Amino acid sequence: MSELQEIYLVLVLIYLSECLVWVRPGETLIGLVLGKLFPRDFRGVFSNQCGGLRFTNPLPPFGHFFITIPPELCLSPDSVSVPATASPAALPESIRPGSGFKFGEIREIGVDGRILFVNQAPFLKTSSSYAALRLARDLRFLADSPAEARADLMQKRIARRFDKEALSAVWADYRSKTKVLESLAILLLISLFVLAPLAVVHFGFHPALPWIAAGLLAQTVTISVIFRKLHRTFYPDAVEELFKRFLTMLLAAPAAVRAVEILGRRLLESFDPLAVMAVLAPGQKFERLAGEALRQGHFSPALPSQNPDSAACEQWHRAVYLENLEQFLTSHGYNISQLLAPPPCADPENRSYCPRCLTQFTLAQGVCNDCGGQKLLPLFAPLPGLSERGNDSNSPPVRK
Repeated sequence: MSELQEIYLVLVLIYLSECLVWVRPGETLIGLVLGKLFPRDFRGVFSNQCGGLRFTNPLPPFGHFFITIPPELCLSPDSVSVPATASPAALPESIRPGSGFKFGEIREIGVDGRILFVNQAPFLKTSSSYAALRLARDLRFLADSPAEARADLMQKRIARRFDKEALSAVWADYRSKTKVLESLAILLLISLFVLAPLAVVHFGFHPALPWIAAGLLAQTVTISVIFRKLHRTFYPDAVEELFKRFLTMLLAAPAAVRAVEILGRRLLESFDPLAVMAVLAPGQKFERLAGEALRQGHFSPALPSQNPDSAACEQWHRAVYLENLEQFLTSHGYNISQLLAPPPCADPENRSYCPRCLTQFTLAQGVCNDCGGQKLLPLFAPLPGLSERGNDSNSPPVRK
């Protein structure tokens, strides 16, 4: 392999590394490629308990990728708390799942990168700096609001996660404002991996290098300036994140090619993934993701050490969230009873299952330690309030 081929290979590898996205537990990476959606979680070949690397489409015109996150805080009219199911990786060392504050105790709210501070102490490590800024803004607004108005404000905040009209408006605004940037990114991709190598082959490396460098610099500067303007439009508070992205694109053409994808990656993270998928691909259904969302809401474990105020806060928040989720799913043709029904029996020896993660057990009774001590349910009996399933080839027999 010649030196020029080695340089080209290194350039390709650098660009492919820009296509990798770190997805944290609870997040959903939603890819829209040629009109079809591909939702993924953090689990993959390169993953651990803190998250995983996911590969996104390397060709800008043929796909968009968005990350959505679950509610990172539980809110009630009286208090705010960290969910009992929060990942330890999302919490500072001094905070445990179930910790919280009454709104009357909150004196100051701040942000440092991804960390949300309450009363000058770390409270939560969010999924992104954008999420931290948004949570801080919402908490300040709620803390300053009259106590009697908070319940209505919080219900509207949770309902907005499923607001298809608001989501469609954000998506349409993003598509219209990034058309020029997308065209420039495609041109830079062609220049970087097609025109520049052809110029080197035809004119030689040293004669072509000044022209290649000048052309790439002009394109990266143009893309960076437009990206800076759009980033301020979509994320007006994220000044630190903008500086980092802007400087990276100025110095690295492969990063500038990903400008549109980087700009939109966190744009829809405040919406529920099911709502995002309903807007981006109206004809597709996602029963597995809908079932997971329902089970996590219905069967969220309580912590023994959780104080009563935090437990009441999480219970209130979960009830409002589930109400909105079930209304959304019902309006889109999903059957709630079927989504919560027991799974097909994987082995004749299995007698029970965890209603949260669907792991099956040979025990007749017990708990699922992976789900915080969730009580097991009989594998062949319907959930309380659900009608019994008929015996067909795809479902286990119902034992009465």
